Amino acid sequence: MRKRLLDSLRPRTSWLSLIGIVVFFFLPEIVAYFWGDRIERYFIHLAASETDEKLRKIYEMMEDFGEVSYLNVVLGLVFVGWFFYERGKSPED
Repeated sequence: MRKRLLDSLRPRTSWLSLIGIVVFFFLPEIVAYFWGDRIERYFIHLAASETDEKLRKIYEMMEDFGEVSYLNVVLGLVFVGWFFYERGKSPED
């Protein structure tokens, strides 16, 4: 009974979940790697030309979007490994 309940709660692996991992973990880092300097310059320009202090602080915080986050890359690799580990398991396991 308990094993059947745990199996019903386990998420099903599909190729759509792999696409989601790539889109949410790897694609932003690829964009930040190639266009990070442009993103940072854009938000620096917005912060410099903004008169509202709250918006200026928001723009200054958004400058970090131009930096590559290695934590996201590592988490993405962990999730991809978990995806293929779960795909390789038989339904009886």
